Amino acid sequence: MTRIWNAAEVAARFVLGATFVYWGARKLVDAIGLGAPDAGGWTAYMERFGVPGALLPLVILTELGAGLLLIFGAYTRAAAILLAGFCILANYFFHTHFDLPPPAGHFNWIIFIKNFAVAGGLLAIAAHGAGDWSFDGLGRSRRQSK
Repeated sequence: MTRIWNAAEVAARFVLGATFVYWGARKLVDAIGLGAPDAGGWTAYMERFGVPGALLPLVILTELGAGLLLIFGAYTRAAAILLAGFCILANYFFHTHFDLPPPAGHFNWIIFIKNFAVAGGLLAIAAHGAGDWSFDGLGRSRRQSK
């Protein structure tokens, strides 16, 4: 039964982490001009909601870096807490515009609820840890065998 739980931990980390890696990579591709920016680019999008566009590199680093750490199970608790906070902040700054005309207002509500669900999953990973099949688990097993 332990293998099933280990596989579930890996799957949870991968699914959640891959979401952040995707969006971080997409922002990076757009920022360096290799992709078609959405509605004038991510910087303009951030600034439209009062967030300084100069923070885009930090956003990209957070999504890519913490997403990869989560996938590989390295510094997992810290990465999960960071990404949970990121979800909450994204909700606060970008996804509370429920009064926009349809379908934009409803779309914001969907993302708002989804971000809270993702934050909850990340906090569960932070509370539980990465599991045995991770870099964190590998380090733990090496320390225990000494």
